[in-house]
Amino acid sequence: MHMDSQNAVLFLSRMGAELRFELLRLLAPNDIVIGCEGRLRRCFPTGVVAVARSRVFDPGFLQPFLDVFAELIKMPRLSYDDVENPKLVNKIVMGVLLSIGRSLEDETTFIYKHVREEALMEVSPLGSSQFWRRSPL
Repeated sequence: MHMDSQNAVLFLSRMGAELRFELLRLLAPNDIVIGCEGRLRRCFPTGVVAVARSRVFDPGFLQPFLDVFAELIKMPRLSYDDVENPKLVNKIVMGVLLSIGRSLEDETTFIYKHVREEALMEVSPLGSSQFWRRSPL
């Protein structure tokens, strides 16, 4: 599930009697990119949780859970210049999943990659203000 407004993708896969939820943050948060000198080190996935299928498919859980994702998918992103952390997905949704499931952080192979992001700094004609923009790629 791609949630552009949340700068995130949530992968869902089946592992026997459990469902595995993996969160990927697409672009690094602005403050990390601006403060980084040289190559930025990224980690994928950002979070991993396993939940029993019976708990996920319980009607009292499933419909409200799907309603949240329907809203997240519909939310528009303001611009690629304003990339936010996927706070709703990472903090709330993954937190809910963790409360009824278990973390797979110790059992997951994480991929670490050095990346270079295109960020352009511009000095404002009015003085000290600096603006910047990032490539959507």
